[in-house]
Amino acid sequence: MKRKRILRNIGIVLIAVSCGLFLINTTGKKQLSDDEIKEKAKELGMVEAEQSSLEEILRSTEEEITTEVIEKATTTTEERTVEATTEESTEEATEEATEKKEDEVVEVTFDVTSGMTSWHVAKLLEEQGIIANAQEFDDFLVGNEYANRIRVGQYKVKSTNSFEEIAIIITSR
Repeated sequence: MKRKRILRNIGIVLIAVSCGLFLINTTGKKQLSDDEIKEKAKELGMVEAEQSSLEEILRSTEEEITTEVIEKATTTTEERTVEATTEESTEEATEEATEKKEDEVVEVTFDVTSGMTSWHVAKLLEEQGIIANAQEFDDFLVGNEYANRIRVGQYKVKSTNSFEEIAIIITSR
C-alpha cells in the first residue's frame, strides 16, 4: 500500500509540473502571424521570391540569349559555296563536291554577348559548321577551365582550328 501511495504522489507531481511548464511556455510568448514574420524578415534584409517567378525569369532570359545569339550568328555568317562542274557526270560531281567539302576551310565571324555560357558558344559554333559536336566542345571548355573565362566580343574562327585554338581565341582579349 505504501508503494501505491508513493507512485500516485509521483504521478500527481509529474502532472502538476507538466501543466505548470505548459502554462509558462504558452502565456509568455506572443505568436507571430505570417504577415508579421514576413515584415520582420524584410526589416532584417531578407528578400521574398516565389520559386515559379524565378524559374520564369530564368527561362525567359535563356530564350532571349539564345534568340539573340542565333540572330547575330546569321547576320555575321559569311556565305559558303561549293562549286561543281556541270559537264562531268553526276557521279564525278558528287565525288568532287564531297572532296571539296572535306577540304573546304570555313571561316566564320560571330559575336559573344554578355550572359552567354560556354554551351551557347558551343551550340553557335556547331550551327555555323565550325565544330561537329557542341557537347564535346562544351565538355572541353569546362574540363580545361575555359568555360568561365569566355569574353564578350566579336571573333573570327576557322573550321581548321582545334578546340584548344578556339578556346584561346574566345578567352583572350
